Amino acid sequence: FDTFEGVKGGLYDRLKVSVKDNQGRAIEASTYVSGTAVRDMLEGDWDPETFRKRHLIAYRRRIIAAWRKR
Repeated sequence: FDTFEGVKGGLYDRLKVSVKDNQGRAIEASTYVSGTAVRDMLEGDWDPETFRKRHLIAYRRRIIAAWRKR
C-alpha cells in the first residue's frame, strides 16, 4: 500500500492509530493522510459525495490497473 499511496514521494504519510473493534477492544491500525507533497494543494474538508461524483470512476480504474500489474 505504501507504494500505491506514494509514501516515498510524499503523496501520503502512513500513521499508526489506535481504533476499537466491534467489541470495544483497542487495536493498532494504519491509516494514510495527505503528505507534504500535496498538503498545500488541498483546500476545505473532504466530501465523500464530491469524490464519488468527480473522482470515483478514475480512482477505480487506477486501483484495478495497479492490481493487474502485480
